Amino acid sequence: EYGEFQTFQHYFKQINLSKMAAEGRTVAPPVRKVIIHPVVLFNIVDSFERRNDNCKRVIGTLMGRYDKGVIYVTESFAVPHQETDEEVSMGMDYAMRISEMQKKVNTNMYTVGWYSSGIQINDYSSLIHSFYKVQFPSPVHLTLDTALKEQKMKINTHITLPIGVKNGTEGCIFTPVPHEIKGAEADQGCLKFF
Repeated sequence: EYGEFQTFQHYFKQINLSKMAAEGRTVAPPVRKVIIHPVVLFNIVDSFERRNDNCKRVIGTLMGRYDKGVIYVTESFAVPHQETDEEVSMGMDYAMRISEMQKKVNTNMYTVGWYSSGIQINDYSSLIHSFYKVQFPSPVHLTLDTALKEQKMKINTHITLPIGVKNGTEGCIFTPVPHEIKGAEADQGCLKFF
């Protein structure tokens, strides 16, 4: 008998992170909230509007910092990529070079995740996410509805949680994380559109 089913979040809270670290497995810091500076959202919209005609969506890198369970996203930049029904490719070298340059300007800032326009998480999202997971163990994936499907730019933030069978197939599941848009007082007038 399996007993009552529990939510994924309840199940993953029971994972022993100390035991995982002792076994040499990567321990991702917990992410309880994402705080997004408005300039990040404007950068995403700008890259979407400037995209090539054959691109359905844009993707890019999120820069910021992590502190006590909160990811602060303060910068972003677009990353060139190509996506078809059969494959996806992206400018990984470009993403890493620009990230390094950003770190030289602000030593407290590093890669904390990635973004994509649109609200769908598709088949390629986990592949792109794995690239960012190498740079930061708990990257956030931000989606922004640039199509205004709900007469508003819907924003979602996700992290991934591992799933799979021991000594078998492993994967991940995108799990929503609460977010907040926070900027200077002067930014607040523009935020009503988000």
